[in-house]
Amino acid sequence: MSGYGGDEARLDGLLLQALRLDGEERERFLAELRGSDADAHGKLLALIELAERPLALLETARSDRADALAALSERVAADDAHSGRRIGSWRLLRQVGRGGMGSVYEVAREDGVFVQKAALKLIRSDYAAPDFLARFSLERQILATLNHAGIAHLLDGGETEAGDPYLVMEYVDGVRIDAWCDERQLDLDARLALFLQVAEAVDHAHARRVVHRDLKPSNIAVTGDGQVKLLDFGIGKVLDADGAAERGERTATQLFTPDYATPEQVLGRSAGVPSDIYQLGLLLYELITGQHAQQPADVTQASLERAVCRDDPPLPSAAAAAAPPP
Repeated sequence: MSGYGGDEARLDGLLLQALRLDGEERERFLAELRGSDADAHGKLLALIELAERPLALLETARSDRADALAALSERVAADDAHSGRRIGSWRLLRQVGRGGMGSVYEVAREDGVFVQKAALKLIRSDYAAPDFLARFSLERQILATLNHAGIAHLLDGGETEAGDPYLVMEYVDGVRIDAWCDERQLDLDARLALFLQVAEAVDHAHARRVVHRDLKPSNIAVTGDGQVKLLDFGIGKVLDADGAAERGERTATQLFTPDYATPEQVLGRSAGVPSDIYQLGLLLYELITGQHAQQPADVTQASLERAVCRDDPPLPSAAAAAAPPP
């Protein structure tokens, strides 16, 4: 392709907007775009998948955008076809989320023994390590020790007939933590109280040598009674393609969201307890200021390193004074 600008520059701007949204907010944003520009909508869906993939794959895909966009658009369009299927002991009821590495469904257990509602994360096979099932069997024993009110429990897992891995977790009927705070116009003390719940849950996991690696508002829900629930705890390690986080090796296959990336993730290094603590800081900054602490200009390696590893965000007091949370 010749050059990089015009429509592509507009798409990158839309991409950055979309990456800063999750759940219903992102769906509304995409629905509005689909109504006004269906072509851009389809391309943006594919770019979101690229942006939420490992950075090395993102850079490779950018060199041949047209082919990557076409292939990824087909995968995104196929996601909805899973509703109504049975996977293992679980019947897929409805899709409740979609991201770069797969889709999340509300499911019901149908094995004639238990009646149970849960959330099933159907993972694309190209995201899982070749020895995913063996690793999952071992890691599930560790994750099962996370018996804490603030952590959603891992219930089951396996592989579909098509070879796509899946994980089944406790179904959490809640609102993401930032939306909970904003919708209720919580004051600083109430926001700090919720953050302390998050920190206590993370501390419980760290005491059992389990790290999250992807702490961000969309992975933290608040239930109707005000209980924080952390989602997807430990899944990053299960999906790690080469166990590098365990061995402290450099890896290019880490999964992360640009606004919540840690220096270790951007630089391809081991993401452990320090990464979780760093992301707790990003979460606290956002809850008390209503803004992201780090806002990369785009999703290139240079921009990510500058925003995450070198630039200092405004002091929270200054950021909150300039644009206090709603």
